[in-house]
Amino acid sequence: MAFFDFDGTITQSDTFTPFIYTVVDPKRLRWGKLVLLPYILGYKLGLLSGSVIRSKIFKVGFQGADAALLRKAGLE
Repeated sequence: MAFFDFDGTITQSDTFTPFIYTVVDPKRLRWGKLVLLPYILGYKLGLLSGSVIRSKIFKVGFQGADAALLRKAGLE
């Protein structure tokens, strides 16, 4: 499975954030924010690139997720 265009090369706006908030369970979102806090701060301070933080968010948000459900959500 591949995810792309979260950096706005094809679209005119951020598609990553709405996708994450739509697909990832709210409980996992809250937990993920805590786990990823050092990375989020590093990103906001300009120490980490967008691709690095997105990779971390995907790993935490979708670890163990059903690929078929993700595929369906991506199509929607």
